[in-house]
Amino acid sequence: MNIIFFDLMGVAVPDVPSGSAKVMKNLYTSTADISANISFEDFYQRYQQFMKGQITNKEMWAGIPDSTQIQKQYLDSYQFNPNLEAVISELRSQSYLTALLSNHPDSWVKYLWQFRGLDKFFTREFNSGAYHLTKSSPDFYRLAAKGMRAEPDQCSLVDDQTKNLIVAKEVGFKTILFTKAPDPNGSFQPDHSVQSLAELPNLL
Repeated sequence: MNIIFFDLMGVAVPDVPSGSAKVMKNLYTSTADISANISFEDFYQRYQQFMKGQITNKEMWAGIPDSTQIQKQYLDSYQFNPNLEAVISELRSQSYLTALLSNHPDSWVKYLWQFRGLDKFFTREFNSGAYHLTKSSPDFYRLAAKGMRAEPDQCSLVDDQTKNLIVAKEVGFKTILFTKAPDPNGSFQPDHSVQSLAELPNLL
């Protein structure tokens, strides 16, 4: 059985800035209850710990009012890739299993899974908050492959971040770069590059 792991921010949710710092900066600057009560440096430091499961949701939002509503509004604003549902359906018809592999807080992924319908796209999800690992660690990919009862060479990763694909490839994953601007002269060459998820079923 072949497994395709999808990144969340940048792939399943494509229209976001590249990198967690830019994403959190947008949330910070657009939310007065955050920016009025904590510096961005401290807020982002907390987020990094929260994303890795090192602090709780309560600790992340200490001193910031209406945090439940802030998080709900933020997570409800995620716009899933318009091709995702059709692509997942086609991949499943080809006997692929699909899973989510994300550097994201556990409680946020659980919300997306339960209330935003991520469960209809993916068999399982693996997030950094739950496993205290990020995609900079080879162990995260090994854990995810094992969780899907697969060997690394049976797995592919679709990601918009080259740095994640480099680590995945070292573990044995096939790599698919999701990018609007492929760089044929880049220092790292993935196994495949796609500019639309609609390309995946005919590529694999």
